[in-house]
Amino acid sequence: MALDNYFERDQYRLLKNPDQSSVDCYYGGFNAGDVLLDYRFTYKGTGREEWKKDAFTEGDIKNKIVIIDNFKEVPIVRNAKEAKEYMSISRPLYSPDGKYAVVVINSFYNTIGGSATGYGYVFKKEKGKWKLYLEYVPYVS
Repeated sequence: MALDNYFERDQYRLLKNPDQSSVDCYYGGFNAGDVLLDYRFTYKGTGREEWKKDAFTEGDIKNKIVIIDNFKEVPIVRNAKEAKEYMSISRPLYSPDGKYAVVVINSFYNTIGGSATGYGYVFKKEKGKWKLYLEYVPYVS
């Protein structure tokens, strides 16, 4: 669902291992700009989950996902025109009442000293279905 709200791309190069760095730093008691939810969000699952192509079954995205097993094997380029966009997606974090979930997509390029941007999505469960509640930018570096 988060990728459905992300920018349209010809290809989504997704790192196999979820990146928890931004969510672990920011969501120990998540509130986006002190205007949203004062919850302590938590993970479900074992913490060893990995993204697999078959997890993306919605629409056009399922045909555009490429899973990157090891980003360290991706060549680093100097020329921005040769660079490609890569992304990591956090495992979802859930509010204690199960009404809200947070997912962060990190976008970056395979360049030396490249910049990165985070895209945050908060979903709310209404009548048994997840719906986008809030989009925000957790960081730009």
